[in-house]
This record gives sequence, structure tokens and C-alpha cells, in this order.
Amino acid sequence: MLIHYAIPGFHAAVHQAQTPALRGRPVAVAIAAGEQAPLFAVSLEGRAAGVWPGMRAGAAQRRCRNLTVLLPEPELYRRAQQAVAGLCATYTPCVGGRAGRLDLDLHGTETLWRQRLRPGTPVDDPLAQGLLIARALCTTSAHQFHLPVFAGVGTRLTTARLAARLAREPAYARSRVVGIAPEQEDILLDPLPLGWLPDCQATATEALAGCGITTIGEARALGATELVRLLGDDAGPLLAALGTEEEPVVPELADPEPAVSVSRHCGPGGAGPERAETLLATLGRELGFALRNRSMACATIALEGRWLDGRGLISTHHARRQLRHDDELASVAQELAERRSRRVNWERFSLTATGLCAAEEQLELFAPSRTHRLEDARDALRRRFGAEVVAPVRQAV
Repeated sequence: MLIHYAIPGFHAAVHQAQTPALRGRPVAVAIAAGEQAPLFAVSLEGRAAGVWPGMRAGAAQRRCRNLTVLLPEPELYRRAQQAVAGLCATYTPCVGGRAGRLDLDLHGTETLWRQRLRPGTPVDDPLAQGLLIARALCTTSAHQFHLPVFAGVGTRLTTARLAARLAREPAYARSRVVGIAPEQEDILLDPLPLGWLPDCQATATEALAGCGITTIGEARALGATELVRLLGDDAGPLLAALGTEEEPVVPELADPEPAVSVSRHCGPGGAGPERAETLLATLGRELGFALRNRSMACATIALEGRWLDGRGLISTHHARRQLRHDDELASVAQELAERRSRRVNWERFSLTATGLCAAEEQLELFAPSRTHRLEDARDALRRRFGAEVVAPVRQAV
């Protein structure tokens, strides 16, 4: 049994827990100071007032007059995540995730928590045991850490993550915990929007919406073969949710510093060198578009990859200037992947931008470069027609 432990607006929630005067009030975390700084995290109270990540600080404060906007404190987030991970580790040593979204694997850890279960709990009912542990985690987090926690329990990692998202709905507001048994997955998960799927690319959601497919159940009825034909590599998260692909393992515990991340599955057969180069260029474009859409830039790029044999790669690049353009991000991603080459196909890539800051437009001598003008045109087309219909054409040499 697996548990997904989620703290919405983690960075803002940590500030509320740290300062009692901010509890119950709308709080947001901006990347930098000033009215034009984009917001990165917003508390539940702020979202209820119509404030969302990506808004400018000045516009957000005009919409919500009592909104408190704070600057990031990475060390504070690290201490909070360490405390929460320590609480989860009392039930299982297999804890992973980042920024208030932790995954717990309870398989084989009964000796750590079985004595703490409520008397009368069936020892042969893993779902009932998982629900009791999840409720205990939520209660302890609320009283000890003053953090709003929602938890999901399931036999698969994707199911647990969707259950935690479902726990935020008004019907489950009292318990904040949802458990989904294997025989209930189709009933509870099929009506959910495709956008709730973890790691689901916005391009995949928009492409399927154009075909009239908006829920997990409709995608399930379409079938794995048709999904791969329509979406290609973007079908990975959908196939995992449908149970047609190997379930992802619990990730390692990552630094909770504010970050923007994009990922790609390489398909059943993996990706060789040429296809990997194409996928990394695509990741660079997606990350660049995500940063520019939020008026952000970054100073550090981390590439996390996994080969088909299970071995992984984590490589980091620290830049001396802001990074936000497609060509430079794709070049960095390719350089990071080439640092360690193997004769095994890639299974998955993830590109993460940290060291976020408000983007500063650089004055280019005489005129902007041709690639940057094309990039601006592509961004405008993506916002108007959807990201999935816009892609650069490879020029013949």
C-alpha cells in the first residue's frame, strides 16, 4: 500500500506555520521583490480569493487587499520538509518526493507501525491500515507542524496521488483523506479530469480535449494503442494511470527550493542517442515556455534521467547569467546528458529549473536575434492555438 502526502501551496503554508499571525490569512511567495515579481506559491486562503501562481505581485494584491507577499526562504523550506519527512519515516523508510508532495511505500514495513494501529483494525486489510496511518499523519501535521495536509491511499502510486488530489474536494473536506481500493479505481478515477494526472503534459491534455476527451475514463475507453498513436511520448502518464505501463517507483527526497520542472517518457522501447537529442530539445522548449509564461528566468538547470536498465543520472549546470530561451536551455540539457553516455536506451527525462528570479529583458544590440524573434512568435501562437499545434521545423542542411 502507498500513501501520497500533499501540502497545497507548500512554500506559502510553511510561512504560515512559522508565523502564527499569518495562519488563516491569504499568503503568497514571490520570486523577487517589487510589484512585477511573479508569484510562485499561494496558500489555500489566497486561492480562495482568486490569487494563483504566475500572477504578478501587484495584480494579486489589488485582487486580494489583505494578501501578504513574502520572499523565498529556502532554508526554512528545507527544515520544514526534513521535519515532515522525519514524521513519515516513523512509518516507513521509503519516503520520497519534493516541496510538500511526499510518497510513502508501506510494503514490508509492518513492524514499524502495526503496534500503533487502533485495536480491532483488520490485520489483513491493507487499505484500512493505510487509511489509519494517513489520518494519523494528517492529525500530527496539523497539531505539531500547523500544516494543511491532504492524503491519498492506494495500491498504485498514481492512484494514491489522484486520491490525495480528490481529498481536496468539498465532499472530503472533513477527513482530508481518501483511500481507493483496486476494485473502486474505475468508479472513482474515471470521472476525474485528465489534468489531475501527475506529470501529465499540458500538450497531451489539450490534444485530447480537441478530440472531445477530457476525463480519465474517456481516455481509458480510447485504449492504449490509440493514445500512443495520438500522443506519442506524452502518453506515458496516461498509460501509467490506466495500468498499462510499469508503475513508477517512489522518487528520492529532493530539495524543496522553488523550481519549475518538465518531464518526458521515452516510450516502451526507450530512446537512443538521436531520439534522445530530439526529446531533450523538446524539453528545453517546454521549460523555456513555462518560464517565459510566468515571467521567470533561472540560474541552475538539473537533468534527471533514467535508462531502461533502471540506472539513473542526475547532472546539474550552474549558469553565470539568466537562462530562459529555448536554444540555450536545449543546449544545456544536451550537454548534461552527454556527460555520461551509455549503450542503453533512455527511459525518462526530467529537466528542472531552480535559482528562479524575475526575468530581466536584456537590451540586444541593434535588434533582437532571429531565434529570439521566432521564439516570441511561437509563444504567441502557443497561447492562442495551444502548445501542441506549434513545433519548430527541422531545417534541411
